[in-house]
Amino acid sequence: MVSHHQPPYYGIAASEQAANIEAELAQLPTPFPSYQLQITIAAQLYTIDIWQLCFRLCFIGYDQAGGTAQVNTALFDETGDIDWLQLDEATQYIVSEALRDVDAKVSLGTGTVEH
Repeated sequence: MVSHHQPPYYGIAASEQAANIEAELAQLPTPFPSYQLQITIAAQLYTIDIWQLCFRLCFIGYDQAGGTAQVNTALFDETGDIDWLQLDEATQYIVSEALRDVDAKVSLGTGTVEH
């Protein structure tokens, strides 16, 4: 008879289990060069993937899993050159949003922030 019980890591992990899982996942190789901003607050590590921020800035509807996106043409002026003011404003917004997410995670006491 085949057992249909769920493995111990199924579902929501306890905080100690989550920390162990995150530590193990951190040891896995990344599929492409990765740059991460890591912030430690009260012995809890928060990670922001810089490439994900860049993808969110440069593309509309970026789907990491599917690898599909549309170029964010709002970052270009009418001549096709980069609109540096628009790029700066969009960057400020996306970075502020990522840091707000870290702040929310700190309030909840959870770890990794995905962006």
